[in-house]
Amino acid sequence: MAGERIMEALDLADKERAIFEEYRETLNRLSENDALRLQPPPRNPVLAAYDLDPETYVLKVVEKVPSTALQDALLVLPFGKVVSLMIYLDVWVEKVLPSLFFSALIIGNVFILQDLNVTLVARIVFFLLRTHHRQIVANRIMRPTLIRLRKHLRTALQGHKDVIGYNLAALQFIRRKNDSERTALMYEEEGMDEEKVKAKFVEGKKRKRVYLRHEQYKSSDTVSE
Repeated sequence: MAGERIMEALDLADKERAIFEEYRETLNRLSENDALRLQPPPRNPVLAAYDLDPETYVLKVVEKVPSTALQDALLVLPFGKVVSLMIYLDVWVEKVLPSLFFSALIIGNVFILQDLNVTLVARIVFFLLRTHHRQIVANRIMRPTLIRLRKHLRTALQGHKDVIGYNLAALQFIRRKNDSERTALMYEEEGMDEEKVKAKFVEGKKRKRVYLRHEQYKSSDTVSE
């Protein structure tokens, strides 16, 4: 069922893109006055109802497929649909790139949605490449799409890697700041010298690690019983 829904979405999106591509080509051949009088073709009722472009509609359909059923759904796609899906994968990643850095630092919720899309695209790409490797290598039509997809996907994944590194550095800074504040508080409250404060601070960390190991040991005993 999931594979059939993806194929139906690809058929709908491919037809919509073909119709509007033909419309744009016709506009380019007409004079300026004739182009103004030419009416655009009506949108597909499904896309008009959801107010989505073809690429986003396919993405929404793929996102609704459970992760456990995604590979089975991709396996039933004929190779022609795989070629179409690769084109949409490139479009999805390319749309994420302009706002990736801004969204990651300023609009956290938007970044989470985009991150899921990029992760989904990467999973689909790797699975399709493994499954249809021989056909993809033999089919030169896909070469331009794959080159663009590789470039865009690498850039998006590198952007996510940079964001994760930035967040880790921020967490380490917060930890160091917290340690320094706790040390200063000990100086003020107990009047200790520097060596005694450091020793007490280290002892507290050791006790915490021993307590955590003890709790883990108790939980493992409970499970074994």
